[in-house]
Amino acid sequence: MNTVWQQYVDRHLVGTRQMRHGAILGLNGSTWGASAGFAVRPDEGRSLALLLGERSIAGRVFTVGGARYTAGRCDPHVVHGTNSDSGLVALQARGALVVGVYDGRDVPERAREAVEKLARRLLDDRG
Repeated sequence: MNTVWQQYVDRHLVGTRQMRHGAILGLNGSTWGASAGFAVRPDEGRSLALLLGERSIAGRVFTVGGARYTAGRCDPHVVHGTNSDSGLVALQARGALVVGVYDGRDVPERAREAVEKLARRLLDDRG
């Protein structure tokens, strides 16, 4: 993992206190940075990247960080998934995936806002 990407995760995802875990992944599934205790396997990251490219994913089951989620809505470049006690929002920003995992105490919309804000920042920083 790269310390710069790790700082983005620590400061702009979990540091917002709007989510339990966060990560920045490459589209190939590699982990660039992730919060403590959140390990995303490369095959999970690749599968998530593929979901982001599909139009109709509602009801599809996918796994990230060892937890299974059922896809809800999918906006262009954004996937929302939920399970019995948490939710996930993932957004594609060029060659990266920004992932946030929230639990029952968190507000899903706020988690999504934090993920979107970091994705915009990454797009702006990379020109």
